[in-house]
Amino acid sequence: MYVPHSEDNEEHDAGIETSENTPDPVMKKPVLLSIVAGSLLVIFAGTGTWWYFFRDSADLAVVTPKQPTAEAPADGDGNDVPGSLPEPNAEAFSRMTNSSDGEYTVETSERDSTYIPLASSTQDEGTMELVMPATETSEYQLPPSPVSDDETYSIGDMNGAYTLTDEDGQAGTVANVDNELSIGVGTGTESGGRLPNLPGFNEPAPFLAPATLDAEGSLGDSSSPDTPGRFQLEGKQLPMLAIEKHAPSEVQVNRTAAFTTTVKNVGTVAAHRVTVTDFIPRGTTLDSTTPASTQGVDGALVWSLGTLQPGEEAIVSMKLIPRQEGDIGSVAMVNFQAEASVRTISTRPQLVLQQSAAEQVLIGQDITIAVTVSNPGSGDATSVVLEADIPIELRHAAGSELEFPIGTLRAGETRQLKLKLHAASAGQVLFPVVARGDGQLLTRNEIAFEVIAPELQVNIQGPRIRYLDRPATHTVKVGNTGTATAYNISLVMQLPRALKFVSTDHHGRYEPQQHSVYWQLEELPSNVLDAVTITTIPMEVGNHIMKLDGKADLGISDRFEHAMRVESVPQLSFTIADKADPIEEGSDTTYEIRVINKGTRTATNVLVVAGLPPQMRPIDGSGPTDAKVDGQQIIFAPLDRLAPEAEVVYHVQVRGIKAGDHVIRVQIISDDTRVPVAKEESTRVYADN
Repeated sequence: MYVPHSEDNEEHDAGIETSENTPDPVMKKPVLLSIVAGSLLVIFAGTGTWWYFFRDSADLAVVTPKQPTAEAPADGDGNDVPGSLPEPNAEAFSRMTNSSDGEYTVETSERDSTYIPLASSTQDEGTMELVMPATETSEYQLPPSPVSDDETYSIGDMNGAYTLTDEDGQAGTVANVDNELSIGVGTGTESGGRLPNLPGFNEPAPFLAPATLDAEGSLGDSSSPDTPGRFQLEGKQLPMLAIEKHAPSEVQVNRTAAFTTTVKNVGTVAAHRVTVTDFIPRGTTLDSTTPASTQGVDGALVWSLGTLQPGEEAIVSMKLIPRQEGDIGSVAMVNFQAEASVRTISTRPQLVLQQSAAEQVLIGQDITIAVTVSNPGSGDATSVVLEADIPIELRHAAGSELEFPIGTLRAGETRQLKLKLHAASAGQVLFPVVARGDGQLLTRNEIAFEVIAPELQVNIQGPRIRYLDRPATHTVKVGNTGTATAYNISLVMQLPRALKFVSTDHHGRYEPQQHSVYWQLEELPSNVLDAVTITTIPMEVGNHIMKLDGKADLGISDRFEHAMRVESVPQLSFTIADKADPIEEGSDTTYEIRVINKGTRTATNVLVVAGLPPQMRPIDGSGPTDAKVDGQQIIFAPLDRLAPEAEVVYHVQVRGIKAGDHVIRVQIISDDTRVPVAKEESTRVYADN
């Protein structure tokens, strides 16, 4: 601790001259002139230096330590901007006393300053409380502060010097010319140390509630660095620290002296992780530091001050013992970090698709599908597009691939569009719609419905072979195998010319000019079968085709063809008659046999056989073929062909040998009639005696 020298010191050398026994010194004229010339030189040099560095900085407000005067007392009643730190005098140093734990404390109650240091004696360890300045709050104005982030402030041991920074974190030292202070520019700044005008920001009030420091000296916060910080950290952060170093005006070798460094936050926001770094001056040894410091890798003394709120100051000191004469001093540096935060809201847009349509649509008609796209998420969905692939059962004028841009779909917004499609073919339809958007948004929705349609099926059932002139009855069937009712059904049967129309039912109408038969049904429900009949007579031999056409509304139709073969058959008919009847015993008679083919086809291998009873004797036979008598029979050779409607005559001559009524039997056989056809004729034979 530095203690001013006392004239009453008991160890004072009696040989030292005092004011009572020493004559007043007389200053020599050359020496006086040298002092005056040196003072003028210093004044002009300082003025030139000041003008050089700040000639273009019209808006820069430089605050220098202000000496108390009668007009502006040091108790802070004036209108000066707070921030100038008064230089401790010898009396202030004498008020520094050792605490019970061996460290130095400053009695702030007697400190000649408008700012009261942090009161930590009544607070928990690690807790700092900001105290209002002695001046009026309305008069409290901090100088504009540039942005600083972990910047280093340096100061020499010259009285009244401290450091400012610009927006780029580059420092310049402002000094008072009268106190032999200098202004310098930190690394990376332009020569002259000019600082830009700083914009104002809506910052929180400089006097905050008591804040708790964490283990690193920062404001405690429940949030981690990877989460948004406090709202006070949002916006532009402008912390700025002023550093000022004090030392006795004179120290003596081997006598303890205290060097103090005052750091004050003159910015508008808190400065975090504040550290003060100083070096043991050359030519001195360190006795102790207050508060306790740590040693850096380069041997520097480091004080960790934690967080300084706006208007808050902290004082560190080191107790030194000079070991040699000369200028003694060191450069102290202050480092700090500024905290800034920003927050935004992360939202999640969503896309939901819904479709609605009728469960069934009749073929040939249009169906309207209502497509609803909504965003139930928390953010806007952008570049939303609807896509649809048209199934083969449906048609759209724009083609089979549709795309409809929605654009931006805001959170909670719902849009609906109606899509009109034409039902082209029957069947079950699965209609898909896809919605896409930015951010890999994708959703799909499908709707199922049925395209219904009636379907006609016509058929003819009946004989496929008929003989000429034999009636043929056919059944005409019409059925609806579709999924919808068929309306206005018309049936038309086209008859071949070889068939003669006879009759029909169900109010069928025959048109002779078209040789067709017509039927009409108003409706035919799904899965219902109906039938009508038609009767014809074959008039010509050959294959004849009956054609049936069915038609209904919506362009539904069906056709069926039925083939019938008409054949002809030989039909042999014969007669037998005797020319003389009765006859006498022993006389002859002749039988005439006429064979006619009444059929429609030639008869082949016609065989005629006449059989006689025992009372009659066969004599001879004649006809288209040779006759042969074989016992009681006369057999004619087979006739190869007998055309339709052709007739042949056979004669059989017999003799009656015994009286009585006797019967002759004639049989005809052909290739078409394998069973003989027989006829008989009786003749009476009488005796004349």
